[in-house]
Amino acid sequence: MSEELCELGIVGLTSLGQSIAAHHASVKTRVCVGDEDASFVPQVIKEYKTQSEAGEEDYEPGQKRASRCMLPSRNMEEMVARLT
Repeated sequence: MSEELCELGIVGLTSLGQSIAAHHASVKTRVCVGDEDASFVPQVIKEYKTQSEAGEEDYEPGQKRASRCMLPSRNMEEMVARLT
């Protein structure tokens, strides 16, 4: 399975980290996110997807969806390898 490349990496999903990641993902910048507590990452991504999918009624096929621009990273090495 090939991993999608990201344009930005955020390590540490504090309130500020989550806000920065959500802001960039909402403008369709692929953001790779990670945290020392790996179990926390899927929760953050799920919440972001839920909120952003509600605003994607005007989605056109072939466009990048904002709800798919926040991607999980299991560790720092994986994140670095995925950054463009």
